Amino acid sequence: MTARPQCWCRPTATGSRGTGWSRTAASSSSASAVPTGDCRPAVTDFARLSRQQWEGRPDLEAAFLDGYGGDPREAGAWRRALLREAVGTACWAYSVGDEPLEQQGYRMVEQALAMVP
Repeated sequence: MTARPQCWCRPTATGSRGTGWSRTAASSSSASAVPTGDCRPAVTDFARLSRQQWEGRPDLEAAFLDGYGGDPREAGAWRRALLREAVGTACWAYSVGDEPLEQQGYRMVEQALAMVP
């Protein structure tokens, strides 16, 4: 049995879900959004950055990783993250009828599959 690769997680905001209610002294009520959070692997953000900001800009990737403190990406997890991002992009774009983005998703799938496992 092989050891599982280390997974670096970081907190992330997932939007606002639920409503918080408060009462004032004058017995009126007010509602406010309650932000929620979660932890997810940093590689999920790296995958998005690599396709949206770093593509064709190795200088930006290097600067980011330098500021981050190193590159936490493990080869197998990195390939899976890129593939997951690619399939998600193509599927979501298809569902909303965004053909240029759907085509980008297919290109991303091809790029991820071409990576050496």
